[in-house]
Amino acid sequence: MNRLEAFDVFEILQDGQVMWYRAAASRAEAQVLAQNKASATGNTFFILNQQTGAKTFVDADGVQASPPSPKGSALPQSEACS
Repeated sequence: MNRLEAFDVFEILQDGQVMWYRAAASRAEAQVLAQNKASATGNTFFILNQQTGAKTFVDADGVQASPPSPKGSALPQSEACS
């Protein structure tokens, strides 16, 4: 299955809420979009691969190994560690 935009980019807001930012055709494009927006906002973003469900977290410094630590409000339950 070939999709033109196989990656979605989401922003993790300061209060822990997640907001869809935009779609991208490749992981590399999604990473550049996320990192540029993270530099402007100071927020962390994640890239969702629509084919595999894998998430890649990105901040102003680039790709991160794990999701950010919750600040104030926790990440949505699907993202929080038990």
